[in-house]
Amino acid sequence: YFPGRALHRKLSHLGAHVSAIFGLMSRTAGESLDRALLRMRSVLAAHGGDGSSTWTGGGAGLGQELKRMTPEDLAERQPLVSLDGLRALVSDGRIDNRLELSGVLGLPGESPKVPDSAFILAAYERWGEECASHLIGSFSFAVWDVRRKRLLLARSPFGAKPVFYHQAAEFVAFATTPSAIFALGVSRELDWQSVADMLILVPPEPATSLYEGIQRLEPGQMMAADRQGCRVRAFWNPELGHELRLGSDQEYADAFTDLFDRVVADQLRSIKPVGLLLSGGLDSTSVAATAAPLLAKRGERLAAFTAAPLAGFREPAAPGWLIDEAPLAGEVADMYENLDLSVIRADGLFLDGLDRYFDA
Repeated sequence: YFPGRALHRKLSHLGAHVSAIFGLMSRTAGESLDRALLRMRSVLAAHGGDGSSTWTGGGAGLGQELKRMTPEDLAERQPLVSLDGLRALVSDGRIDNRLELSGVLGLPGESPKVPDSAFILAAYERWGEECASHLIGSFSFAVWDVRRKRLLLARSPFGAKPVFYHQAAEFVAFATTPSAIFALGVSRELDWQSVADMLILVPPEPATSLYEGIQRLEPGQMMAADRQGCRVRAFWNPELGHELRLGSDQEYADAFTDLFDRVVADQLRSIKPVGLLLSGGLDSTSVAATAAPLLAKRGERLAAFTAAPLAGFREPAAPGWLIDEAPLAGEVADMYENLDLSVIRADGLFLDGLDRYFDA
């Protein structure tokens, strides 16, 4: 399993949450933290639906809008505060190496009564700033350490939603979306270079956003903020020099299959029906070919969605181009009795609901 950590991390983007986290660290005795958190919370209310709470202490405040997705989420009660009251945490996402961590951290990895946030907080209590490098999954989290007066933000290498932050003289604030930071009175001035890069499909500069003064935590990065300032560093890098030596081609195939099965199974930890974006390519069809049998063993179905052009669209005679992938996706769906395919064609849909789209 561990030789395949990079693959496991890469495939963790298959699952996604719609919770939100937010918070701020005050450097002065200015506006009430409770009032500031309430303003941030009101902007993010649409991201939750299954619980909303805030916490303040020691010059900082944290909040979460919870959307329960996994069985372990049913036990979530965030912000999560340590027994001694000196550390508080908010998180969004999923920890996939619970079984490996359980022996080290003394938590029952198989119990759905122990939320993933408990593993993150226990990892911080054991390893401090190095905790994120011991976690595998799709996650973002923030820890406020009262004794050290330090705010720690981390974002997993793959899969986690963006985390934005703003550093001012009086405070440091973070949130799942910039809108919650704007609620604190931060300027909405656009970063025109970032806008131009986006329009011509140039990859954005690291850590930038579309707004001046709003930074984005990159995947695999962590940010530590205290009264001296903010320090950002990578806690994860691909293991480019790692080699796996096995005895035969079949052993390599078996090792890959075992790892791939586990990674896909991790994405199926859900209290809601599972859906898949299914193209005609090898990536999503391989996931479908693994997920459908795993769900069938649980008596569950897999919903698959394939985007396709207008009905009757005539493909250009371009070698190597495939515009309508619905037929190939249909062949995959026909192989599994519990795979329900929905082909979404562009007929009359392309410009519908734009206002709702941009509001989101």
